[in-house]
Amino acid sequence: MNRAAPPSPESHQSRVLVQLRDRIMKGEFPPGERLAEVSLAALLGVSRTPVRLALATLVREGLVEPSGSVGYV
Repeated sequence: MNRAAPPSPESHQSRVLVQLRDRIMKGEFPPGERLAEVSLAALLGVSRTPVRLALATLVREGLVEPSGSVGYV
């Protein structure tokens, strides 16, 4: 039986980063809308870890800002 290897954590993170960046650039998240790890993870079908890492990258890129302890905007 030939089984494909499960996706690596890096590929999840890269996919999540690309998807979130794409949605932000397309205006799917209106400016000022709260972006919560849990809801984004559910939307993208992944755990919170790749979402958290992607959001940290998007902060460095200036596309989102941390909003205290309630997520990102």
